Amino acid sequence: MSTGEKFELGVALKGKRMCVTTNKGSSYQGILEQITDCACHGASLLLRDGTMQYYLAFSDIKEMKEEVELEETLLDVDTEIDQ
Repeated sequence: MSTGEKFELGVALKGKRMCVTTNKGSSYQGILEQITDCACHGASLLLRDGTMQYYLAFSDIKEMKEEVELEETLLDVDTEIDQ
């Protein structure tokens, strides 16, 4: 995934909860709050998780995906077999 593709994906997912994995294997989760494209530092994003903030350069990002929170639902599963 090119830096441009990562940037476009970041713009599309701004405000959503993200899981980001870096090229070094570190993972970060948080709300994607800000995307910057600075000439001297390159494109980066800001993830915020509570009081923690993570600034990650797009060039260091291996994978980005939206974290989908599953609603807690109780399923009534009937395992009896009708005979």
